[in-house]
Amino acid sequence: MKKVLVILMLSSALLALAGCSPAVGSSKWCKAMEAKPQSEWSINDGEAYIEHCFLADD
Repeated sequence: MKKVLVILMLSSALLALAGCSPAVGSSKWCKAMEAKPQSEWSINDGEAYIEHCFLADD
């Protein structure tokens, strides 16, 4: 029972943290990516940045 409670608490914490990150492609996300060193970007981050922030039709 104790293990189930711990797993539920950890799952809730992870979901709460995931809900705090800005949506990919939003201006907030673009600003966060500009502040993050490019060496920490994943391939998907780089592709999304190019598509949504660099080549965007704003």
